[in-house]
Amino acid sequence: MSGQHAGVQAFIQCAYKNAQYVHCCVHQPDLIVGQATSQNQQVRVFFSNLSDITNFFNKSPQRIAILDETVRKRIPHGSATRWNFKSRTSNTVYEYGEQLIECMRKIESTSKQAVAINQARSYSLYVRRIEICVLAYSVSQYYATCQCVIQPASENTN
Repeated sequence: MSGQHAGVQAFIQCAYKNAQYVHCCVHQPDLIVGQATSQNQQVRVFFSNLSDITNFFNKSPQRIAILDETVRKRIPHGSATRWNFKSRTSNTVYEYGEQLIECMRKIESTSKQAVAINQARSYSLYVRRIEICVLAYSVSQYYATCQCVIQPASENTN
């Protein structure tokens, strides 16, 4: 378990010998979703590409400016361990797919870097694919449903 020997968990247990470590209510669903999605190649590629799209914008202030101008919404950073961040990224791609495609077209036509032009074209074609739209929609709906279950549970613990 992470932090068991040198993290916060170890620090607290050193100070309070009888302290018990308890995962947050979202930990178990995160593990289940992580295992489930790692079994399907198409889903793994989907989340990998979402991460690449996020990184594509975050590596360039010029691209972020075009994203802000065209989409008027930033694409959230994903996280390897927190599925709610991946769901927010997927939801953004689902909700703003057409604007993202337009943003990619602007980058293609204005960029001076061959790599950026090629990546923008590739991501534009990727977001256009119907199965990607279906996956993005499915992931956003799944997490909307999970939030209905998880949110009341986490509110009861506060």
